[in-house]
Amino acid sequence: MFNYILPNLMNFKTIILKTETSILKFLESNFWIEKVVLLCILLAIIGAFPRYDYIYAYQNLHRELHGAWYILQCRSEHLMDTHVLTQGDSHIGKLTFRLVLPILLGFFHKNIWGIVVVQAVLGTFSLWLLAKLIYKITDDKLSTFYFTLATTHIYFGIAAFWELGGFGDSIAYAMIIIAMFYRNPFIIFSAISIASWTDERGFIAGGYILLWWIWRNTFEKQKAIREAYTEILSTQTLSIVSCWCCYIAIRLWLTQTFHLTLDTRQIGAFMLSPSESSSIGLGLWASLEGFWLFIGITTITLIANWKQTKLSLFIYIGILIFLILTSCMVSDINRSISYGFSIVLCSLILLKNFLSKRELHYILAGIATICVAHPLLMTFGSNKVTWAYPLPFQVLIFLCR
Repeated sequence: MFNYILPNLMNFKTIILKTETSILKFLESNFWIEKVVLLCILLAIIGAFPRYDYIYAYQNLHRELHGAWYILQCRSEHLMDTHVLTQGDSHIGKLTFRLVLPILLGFFHKNIWGIVVVQAVLGTFSLWLLAKLIYKITDDKLSTFYFTLATTHIYFGIAAFWELGGFGDSIAYAMIIIAMFYRNPFIIFSAISIASWTDERGFIAGGYILLWWIWRNTFEKQKAIREAYTEILSTQTLSIVSCWCCYIAIRLWLTQTFHLTLDTRQIGAFMLSPSESSSIGLGLWASLEGFWLFIGITTITLIANWKQTKLSLFIYIGILIFLILTSCMVSDINRSISYGFSIVLCSLILLKNFLSKRELHYILAGIATICVAHPLLMTFGSNKVTWAYPLPFQVLIFLCR
């Protein structure tokens, strides 16, 4: 039996080495990050092809589309008039304080294609920043390639190109990456502000970014993990707290001045009841897919080195529990979990202290394989699952009509 297994293991190792050699050859360029980003976007779009025909039918043929676009267009004329928000479903009722998309639609004179272009540009730019950030942390092209490839095949990375329902998540996700990349406090303040006014979950994401800056500053100053608390009062963390204060103050002022109300249907602990929670498992898994493996390895590593990582371990587990519970208390789990993508990057910072480059290669290669092979699934409520059809499947459907 061993005579059969060992040669196959050696062949598998040879395949891995040849694959990595080919990837490194592809990355031999001064513009290798740009090549990685464009390749990953192309592969992701083929795997989850956007339905641009829906936007065309609505914008150019004036056919009915997702109700959110009509509501957003109406609000672009009268930003503080929320009576129109009572005409739709639970999502539309929650658009009261999500002002970024209506403002952008007003700028583009209600043309939805303007939003589509903005999302694509911001998505491409944020993935470029993400690749640069990963390379800065790992100093390794292979790890950067695997991480970027995996990211573009989950909702967080593909939303800028696939999501056309008027949610605007990709704008907030781009702001999250910008706030994690740049050290300038004004940029961080502005990015988190835009994310917060795109969706309230962007406000919550500021907390994950705050922890990111604590751990990143600790890592870059080559301090021990147990000394991370010394970076709590940095200019980056203070800018996040300032952003929170401004957001709360402006929101309270808008509420009192314009008598705004918010629909809280499908939000709360009742979403964890048996009748509402049948898709929680799938929703959680499909949100990050292979990156859950990364989070699991980080947790095990911190536990194994708990004497050095006590405080970071408790904080890390605490924010994971908080992210999971708050995401399960809404119907669109995938979108909510994706606002916590910063935790994945925090995991990379923490793991970098304990893993070699080779070990990181194997882990990220496995994660990328899972994410690429896994279909993009979105859960909404207890009984609705949406599959993002790959391009070949959509072509087949078109031919069969």
